[in-house]
Amino acid sequence: MRRYVSNKRFYLSYILLLVIVVVIIFVAFFMSQIDRHVEELVAYTSKNTIGQLVEKATEQTLQQTDNISVEVLKDNNGNITSITPDSSEINSLENTLRKNINNLLCELENDSVKIPVGSLTGINLLSGKGGEICVDIHQIAASEIKLSTEIKSAGINQTLYTVSAEVSTEIMAILPTKKQEIKTKSSYVILQKVIVGKVPENTLNLK
Repeated sequence: MRRYVSNKRFYLSYILLLVIVVVIIFVAFFMSQIDRHVEELVAYTSKNTIGQLVEKATEQTLQQTDNISVEVLKDNNGNITSITPDSSEINSLENTLRKNINNLLCELENDSVKIPVGSLTGINLLSGKGGEICVDIHQIAASEIKLSTEIKSAGINQTLYTVSAEVSTEIMAILPTKKQEIKTKSSYVILQKVIVGKVPENTLNLK
């Protein structure tokens, strides 16, 4: 009889231990999924916020900047041989854009990006619901701006000349329990002109 009770207790202890192990594994898996989803959601929200900020800075810069002069050289047949924007005006625009972006990033550091708790679960039914978690965003590197040009046909005997700014930012999203480094990159048109003349076959010497 005692042996039977002992075996029964051992069996129940074994079952209890097995249940505990299963629960621990399930909780660990669930928390890892939540953690991964939090990282994805924080990255998406932060990039979206920074994208809107850079777009606003670009609009401010274009409003503050006069029309940029462009020098167009043509051959005797009227074909375009060179397109060159005024370098001092381009440099001024680039510096103004960088300043506006950094100023808006500094303003963002005084505020927080808020994410509903329900959205962290990954369950569509709970998305956007519940209390909010505050995510602080801090700039950890100066914004980088890279200018690029594009030349293409805009119709008969017309050329569209476009200058775009590729803006790269590096930020740190700070949550209550962890930090997450996020890099963003986006491109915006800062100059666009239609020029009379054919697009040359060789555009390598065009600036």
